[in-house]
Amino acid sequence: SWTEDLPFDADQYPSITACAAPLARQIVRALEERIDGDESADASAAAASEAEKKITPTITKPIFIDGPGLSANDFTPFKDALKEAIRSENPTVTFAQHKNNGVHALLFKLQNLDPLTLELPGKSFHLREGEVACEWSFHEREQRFAPLDEIGAVSFKEKPWLVDFQKFTARYPNSRRYFIGATKQAEPLRSKAHGHAVQDIANRLNLTAEQIEPHIVDKFTQAIERPYGTVFREAILVYNPPTSAVPVVNRNYHDGPPTMQKPSFEFSLAMIVCLTVVAGFISNIATQGYYRTGISNSVVIGVAFLVALILLNVVLVIID
Repeated sequence: SWTEDLPFDADQYPSITACAAPLARQIVRALEERIDGDESADASAAAASEAEKKITPTITKPIFIDGPGLSANDFTPFKDALKEAIRSENPTVTFAQHKNNGVHALLFKLQNLDPLTLELPGKSFHLREGEVACEWSFHEREQRFAPLDEIGAVSFKEKPWLVDFQKFTARYPNSRRYFIGATKQAEPLRSKAHGHAVQDIANRLNLTAEQIEPHIVDKFTQAIERPYGTVFREAILVYNPPTSAVPVVNRNYHDGPPTMQKPSFEFSLAMIVCLTVVAGFISNIATQGYYRTGISNSVVIGVAFLVALILLNVVLVIID
């Protein structure tokens, strides 16, 4: 999933909240490297070698998280995700409610912000790209024990359709026209990641990549640093691709429920003729043959009328 944490750092993330996990790794590394430990630690802990400390790191001071540079809507989900990610990196971490003495204060702010506009049919999204930066200081006896220092920054480019597709499409009456395609695994080339994302939709809709390309309205590409080099993955948003070849089966949750197929003209005509004959036969028995001529004429007129309606419907479908 694109909203879950990656084991390696990427160049950008699709939301501010998604920046929490990579920042948590930087925070824990920085605190473990720069904090000597609790002054009240016993002698055996103080005598532990540097190698042992690295094997079993312990952050003894509670952490206070504040986001003076983030709005309330951004900060609350970000803080919750950050706490969970920090605990995952180091279960010994505790969190403080206030910036008191003996607390490591983490301050988050947005920097290098640029506005983005996503233009879709009938709707414009005003989005942002930039960095979530983290600074920290240690407070002791009402004074900063360590100077305010930057731990790191993580880039983001907001893609609401990638973070929560169902919430995104819920705003549109024609949401079934939107599709997401994505790479199944990281690729060594950016162009190859794009090709696999396009092919993902093409395969599901029984179309070609050439038919999909003109309908791409947005995309998100991540470069992921791994020990053996940089790899890429990509997700694309497609609007209103050709539908003539869309199969009823092999759909995913983005596409909505399958639609019912209309009965064919031949089947409809056969059903009408059969029902009309049965109705005439029953009516003839009920009236003991006294109104056979009138019933026959009514049946013929009814069949002719229904056949004319079906033919008109077929002509309209062909014209459309």
